[in-house]
Amino acid sequence: MMGGDGNNVLQVTVHNNKTTKVTRVPLSEVENLAVGAAGGALETCLQMPILTYKFCLQEGRALPTSVPGWYRGLGVQAGTVAPITAIQFCVNGMLQKAMCSWIVGLIGSVVRLVAGASSYGRSAGAGHLNIAVYTAGYLGLAPVLSARLVSSSPTLADQPFMAGVLGACLAGTTAAVLTHPVDTAKTCMQSDMNGTVWATARSAMPKLVAEGGIQALFKGMVPRTFRLCGAFLVCMSLQDMAIGYKSNKAAAAAAASI
Repeated sequence: MMGGDGNNVLQVTVHNNKTTKVTRVPLSEVENLAVGAAGGALETCLQMPILTYKFCLQEGRALPTSVPGWYRGLGVQAGTVAPITAIQFCVNGMLQKAMCSWIVGLIGSVVRLVAGASSYGRSAGAGHLNIAVYTAGYLGLAPVLSARLVSSSPTLADQPFMAGVLGACLAGTTAAVLTHPVDTAKTCMQSDMNGTVWATARSAMPKLVAEGGIQALFKGMVPRTFRLCGAFLVCMSLQDMAIGYKSNKAAAAAAASI
């Protein structure tokens, strides 16, 4: 992961261990789509067992007893996450507006709930909040925290990748804590497609508390926190790599033309 010096300059370590500065070249809309889709699919493939563990804890079902069982639904999960992160990257790159998270939250709810329009209507609000905070975390908070760590710590100034790891973990933990009760209610509601037990995400929360206490809202929080930290790191790293590659290529082309 590269270090940043402001919004328009990147610090890149070259082969002789010296650091040089090159102008930051932003990704195009198509490039953002590609990086977002790749990041979403990659982090899901890497972390599917963690997701399965979280789902089992939240829904109260038994853990898988075979390796394939831990990866059950991987194609569907990766196929729904990839277009969502692609849109998030693209819209963020084009607009940089607060409404980006809400728009993507709406699209994400539709994609995730392809099983039925009735389920979409019951969980759309929870999906909006979940994805809004998630998007703000890895596109906003994580890079800001990483840059602050690099600028404020002499140790991390020479270790931008470690700063990125810490920034992703801090942002991922924050996002997980803020949204986990809503995520638990949403997961329970989505597991009940007929709406006989969990009618809506809003009504699921007091029911969970009544049946299992306040701790019931935080079932599966540990694996979800690990998942968000990993997702933030993967997406940030891929974006950094793509921007660094494009910036270096542009700098080399400019130097060759002189």
